[in-house]
Amino acid sequence: MLAARAWAEVLRDLPEATAGAPLLMYGSRAPRWPDADLPSSDYDLIVVRDGAPPQQRMVKLASGTRADLTILSRHALHNSRLMSPQQHVADRWGERIGDWTWYDLDRPLSWLGADAALETLQCEAEVALESRDDAPWLCGLGVRAIRRGLTLLCAVGALADAAPTWALTEERYGLPAELVRAVRVEGELAGDPRVDGWAEIVATALKDSLREVGSAVAAYPKNSSDAVVEQMLASARA
Repeated sequence: MLAARAWAEVLRDLPEATAGAPLLMYGSRAPRWPDADLPSSDYDLIVVRDGAPPQQRMVKLASGTRADLTILSRHALHNSRLMSPQQHVADRWGERIGDWTWYDLDRPLSWLGADAALETLQCEAEVALESRDDAPWLCGLGVRAIRRGLTLLCAVGALADAAPTWALTEERYGLPAELVRAVRVEGELAGDPRVDGWAEIVATALKDSLREVGSAVAAYPKNSSDAVVEQMLASARA
């Protein structure tokens, strides 16, 4: 019933983007997602449209909730699966509508994609940790970076069957539930009097996360997806 209601709202309010197109809903609004959604949660949607330029935009549904809409071609979505940990998580716990028989769910994340994601994560963590004089910024960026680290752990097979949920972010790194909720709800973090105390907790947790994710990526082997990526790179250079 929840899945039917969720799809009905999206299909009713975004007909120009979704009519006849394969559609993937992921994130906490997706019916099978392990995290509970918040009233402020967006719909996260990928629409597959061959011939349309890649685009990403925020749209408002008739219900008042927002949809973070990404439009990709089949080729771009295949490339995303080669390189993006987030795509693997969306594929596994998201909800699909339409014909997806053309899509290879067995394609692993490439080591190159995992390494690139780790490098981005390290840059985000460095920015967060250098922001000691701005506790809301450190907490917001730090907690989101920790969750992205869990997403990478999931994509390289280091979380077994666990999803990289906000709840697991709290449990695995000892973060207060009130902090994580404040990060998720726009505007709550800056006004919370506990944010200065939370900053030290987040800084420690972020360093722990980086160590864990770095070790997992170092142990992750190159695979069949790396051969595809390297072929693509060679063709682009030719």
